[in-house]
Amino acid sequence: MAAVVYRSKVDAWLVILLLFVWAVSLLTVMAGDPSVALWISAAFIVLMLVAMTDIVLRITYVITGNTLTVKCSFIMKKDFDIRKIKSISPSHSFLASAGASLDRLAIRFTDSHEVLLISPKDKQGFIDHICRVNPSVALQEK
Repeated sequence: MAAVVYRSKVDAWLVILLLFVWAVSLLTVMAGDPSVALWISAAFIVLMLVAMTDIVLRITYVITGNTLTVKCSFIMKKDFDIRKIKSISPSHSFLASAGASLDRLAIRFTDSHEVLLISPKDKQGFIDHICRVNPSVALQEK
């Protein structure tokens, strides 16, 4: 069965926040006396921005057969059995998650109290795909 990839939605406020932190950090470093330490600090800040951007832009949710794989760049990769999904509901939780948006889905499982918070860009397509694999998933509205 072919894998279907759903990308994470990225909120504009997150992009603005990342750019603001990067700009303030870089301007603070550049305001100091020019030295080797200054250039090392500036290079470090640029590398951190590249890494954070990579992480934010490479959050994906991959459905292959009965498996949902959540990937967050080089940071995380975790598999979930779609047949064990109990319910899906909308969420705007501020809790840390593998999603670059607060427009999220909370996924609950039959075999644990774990709640998976994700933010697929195509939420309805993602939900429809999950329900085709596991028709017993309860869809809850908030």
